[in-house]
Amino acid sequence: MATTIVTKYGSDAPAASDLVRGELAVDTENGRLYTENSSGAVVEIGLNPEGNVDVTGTVTADGLTVDGAAIIKSAGVNNTPADLSLWHTDVSIVSGDDLAVISAEGSDSGGSAPYQGAKILFEAAANWDTGSSNYYPTNINFFTQDNSGTDTIAAGPRMVISSAGNVGIGTSSPSELLHVSGASSPAIRVTATNTPVSVSMQADDATGFVSTVTNHPLVFRTNNAERMRIDSAGRLGISNSSAVNYTGSGSNSLVLGNASSATGSHGMTIVAGNQATSSIAFSDHAGDGGTTDYRGLFQYVHADDSLRVFTASGERFRIMSGGDARFTLGADAVGSFQDDVGEVGSGTFCLQVANSAQSALKPLGFRAEDIRFATSGGERMRITSAGEVTKPYQPAFSATVNAAQNNLAIETDVTIVWGAETFDVGSNFASNTFTAPVTGKYQLNLLLRLNNIDTAANYYIISFFSSNNNYRFIYDPGGGSGDLNYWATSLSVLADMDASDTVYITVNQGSGTAQTDVDLGNTYSRFSGYLVA
Repeated sequence: MATTIVTKYGSDAPAASDLVRGELAVDTENGRLYTENSSGAVVEIGLNPEGNVDVTGTVTADGLTVDGAAIIKSAGVNNTPADLSLWHTDVSIVSGDDLAVISAEGSDSGGSAPYQGAKILFEAAANWDTGSSNYYPTNINFFTQDNSGTDTIAAGPRMVISSAGNVGIGTSSPSELLHVSGASSPAIRVTATNTPVSVSMQADDATGFVSTVTNHPLVFRTNNAERMRIDSAGRLGISNSSAVNYTGSGSNSLVLGNASSATGSHGMTIVAGNQATSSIAFSDHAGDGGTTDYRGLFQYVHADDSLRVFTASGERFRIMSGGDARFTLGADAVGSFQDDVGEVGSGTFCLQVANSAQSALKPLGFRAEDIRFATSGGERMRITSAGEVTKPYQPAFSATVNAAQNNLAIETDVTIVWGAETFDVGSNFASNTFTAPVTGKYQLNLLLRLNNIDTAANYYIISFFSSNNNYRFIYDPGGGSGDLNYWATSLSVLADMDASDTVYITVNQGSGTAQTDVDLGNTYSRFSGYLVA
């Protein structure tokens, strides 16, 4: 039906009796417009000079209801936008107060009262105007309903823009510019729809993930240039955008650098404390219930600046800080290398060989100017640059007589007494007897002077009397016109001796008179020997 406009001039609102439904009353003095609602109450709509609309008077709980679209236009002045203000008139706003709500509502299929499907809530983040003038901190909370049948709006906001400008999704207290939180593996996904390529950042109870969800590589950039790439097969290329080109059959999982430039250099640095170690380990399945153990290892020990190589969990090769290099042959426990490089001198290459009991390691050293062989006790053999070979620890001995041994018994092997040692390398000579320290071939030498030789004797037998084998020399003193004042002989033999075999010198006179003496002069009689091989 048509609307009747009733003109009214004055400051008082019209009474309900002044209007009937469908009429509008205009207050031409104050710029007010009145009408009657469905309950018979007068509703005032104010039109101020700026064109803003105020709803006042006896307004129902529905406030201002607009059927259809509502349009708010600006005044048409440059840089003056259309403005919708939601005014909370409380003059003492404190932290947590709800300031304003924009709500999306609708009725269900039964046509019942409208239900809230989403809302935007403006909330005071702190007491207003308490810190300084114009201090009005406000959070903006976004709520939605899902299709679970529970009130998810009541459960809390889906997204928050805090007064500090941080955006929180799944959290009402975002601590970063963008903070995503959730109880069930929350993730952020970015998808290029024309490819499509999808990238995800996700967290679960124990692990954080950055990944491509689709079958595409994951690339890391700095300064808008690619620095690292993980291809879809899991191969990692650093400073190389085509790692697959360098992996051959695909068994190489890591590629560092590329050959795009002939002068381009690439490298890898592992940093550790000066008393720690830096390692690169090679592992496989150890076959003991799933335990993985390292089978090969490159390790740098910062405490002594040594580089070490391990295989099968044992150390095999070491380069010391001064350049000394050592190998290990045979069974060895980790850390059993000799650390005393002074045994063979600096600048030495040492090859370590385990002893028969595998209880210790012995270094074999090679120097630039000569070749030196050493064990844990020190240098044992040297070949000089001129070809001379010295073996200062090779078993060797030399002994002389220092007391008279007169009237040697006849018809028996009499042991010659060597009372003075000239040298005894290895301390293997004692009580007139040499004891072989190791199995080998020994050169034995004898220089012997006997006085008062009895020409009536049938023979004199001089023997290298050994526990392994005897070596004898027989002499017939007959044919002379009388007894000889002295007689000297020089004998030698290359003897086969086992470890712990012994050898000593005996003289056996066959018949005659027991008158023969061993000359006291130490320059005439000497027993010596050494290990040849």
